[in-house]
Amino acid sequence: MYARHGYGLYAVELKQGDLPIGMCGLVKREGLELTDVGFALLERFQGHGYAREAAEATLAHAERDCGLKQLAAITDPVNQRSIRLLESIGFEPAGSRRLAPEAALVSYFLWQARAGAEDA
Repeated sequence: MYARHGYGLYAVELKQGDLPIGMCGLVKREGLELTDVGFALLERFQGHGYAREAAEATLAHAERDCGLKQLAAITDPVNQRSIRLLESIGFEPAGSRRLAPEAALVSYFLWQARAGAEDA
């Protein structure tokens, strides 16, 4: 992914002690037109704001360093925690998708860079 697109998933670590707790980053998947933001944390680190912090940093990196102005995100339709996180950082619901004909439906979200954000 890094060689082909210049981005990928990154380790998410605690600042204290460099403890790896999950991953977050940019993924270019077959079945989606846009690059998407992906994140996953070990269960014991969920619900503490780490995924939000990592996802917000990933959005800033996508726009500033990768020049991406629109991103997607997908999640299991019953994963309310991820849905709330995506909506809180500016993703809009955009229906459902199948990544492959035989795959289960996933909830699909879109994010647009704010016009003029690079001037802020």
